[in-house]
Order: sequence, then C-alpha cells, then structure tokens
Amino acid sequence: MYKIIFLLIVVVKSIAEAQSGLLNADAEARCMAWAMKRLTGAEDVSGSEQNATNILRPLPDARNEIDNVGPYRPGKRGPAGASGPQGPPGPPGVCDCIPEEVIVLQNENKDLKEKVQRIRKTSPETFCLLGMKDGSIPDSSITVSSNSGSKKYSRLDHGSHGWYPNSNNPGHEWIMTDPGKVRPVTGVVTQGRYNSDYWTKQFQVEHSRDGFNFTDVKKSDGSEMVFQANSDRTTKVVNRFPKPVKTRFVRIYPMAYHNGMYIRFDAIDC
Repeated sequence: MYKIIFLLIVVVKSIAEAQSGLLNADAEARCMAWAMKRLTGAEDVSGSEQNATNILRPLPDARNEIDNVGPYRPGKRGPAGASGPQGPPGPPGVCDCIPEEVIVLQNENKDLKEKVQRIRKTSPETFCLLGMKDGSIPDSSITVSSNSGSKKYSRLDHGSHGWYPNSNNPGHEWIMTDPGKVRPVTGVVTQGRYNSDYWTKQFQVEHSRDGFNFTDVKKSDGSEMVFQANSDRTTKVVNRFPKPVKTRFVRIYPMAYHNGMYIRFDAIDC
C-alpha cells in the first residue's frame, strides 16, 4: 500500500515541478512512464525511491555550467571566409639548360623574327597596317580639312566611295589619321574611289607627335617629298618614307588627281 502512495507522491511532485519549470517535457514524460509501469506492476519496484529521485532530479539551472551529454548532430559548415592577401613572389626559377642548346635556340629565334619581318615587308598592305582598314582606329581619330561626312569611307579597302574634300584644291585639303600613340611609321598605302574612276595621283605627308607641331616628310636633300600615288581606283600603292619616323599623327595632302581627289588609305610600320 505504501508503494502506491509513494508512487502517487512521485506523480504529483513531477507535475508540480514540471509546472514550476524544473522539468522539461522529456523529463516529465519519462517520469510519468516510470510511475505507470510501477502502478501496473510492469516492472520490479525495488529501489523505487532511488529511481524516483534520479528521474525527478531538477534540470541544471541555465545559469550554471552543464555538460551536454545528450545526443547531438554536427552543425552545418559556415560560408567560406574572404581570400587572404597575395603572398610574396617566389624565387626565380633556374634553367637546367645546356649552354650550347641555349645558343641554338637564341639563333633560331633571331632567324624566325627576321623571316617574319621579311614576310611583312613583302606585303605591307596586308601585314603592316596601323588600323585604318581593320577599324582599330575609330572614326573619331580621323580628321579632315573638309567634308567630314565622307571621312568614314577613307579606310583602305572600304567598299563605298572614299574620302573627298569639298573642293579639289591641291596642297590645301588634307586628311589625317591618329593611331593613338607614338610609334614607328614607315609609309602609307593608298587607293582611289571604290566604284568610280577618281583617284589621287600625287600627295605630300606631314607627321606630328602632339597633333600641333607638324614636320614634312622630306627627301635626303631637305626638300618636301612628293609621293607618286594611284593610277587606277583599285590598286593598292605602297609609298615608304625615306626613313622611318617615330610619330603619332599622319596627315596626307593630295597634290594631283584624276577627276577628283578621292582617297582610301592606311599607314604602315614596316
């Protein structure tokens, strides 16, 4: 009889402690299950007082340090941190080379460069152009003395017209290209109008590094050089300067023409 009374006391106490916050839901459920087993005789009740004491032991106060002895799962991996600063450069590599082989490779490289230069020089209208034909020189870097609306047609091999001034006034009308930086320039390539028999027969050239102070391309005797240009509308005529110039702006002045001063052109560097 006393065991039933004791078990009832355990149940009442567990309910009271659960309500007062000393037991969580899991502890309350375990306590009730333990009491019901003993009330129904499902388990031996020996040591009931000790078992009840263990079950009803209040949970540790959150303010006290406790050990997490229950089951757990590892948390999710956090996001990757920011990249650290780049480290210092490593030591220079060491070539484990045979000196004779290095000399052979250097000579082969020199020969290859010379062959490339020879190929470029034999077809400068293909391999040496500075940007008028391929459009790397934009329209905004082409300036003219007049009729700016047609300057976009002044590119070598353009399939429409060519640039032409408002008046056929030799020595006064001009067109200028700006490759964008100071670089070696060795000459120009010219064509006439695309779809009619108009072309420039002769021209002179000025060049400048800053776009304000210009220098004439001259002969060896110091006189201004007049270049012989086109005799039809389609042939590309290459005119090289007496010596390469380091410059940025290249300005062409038509001096003689057939029917009209039409021109398509590009500058070259070889």
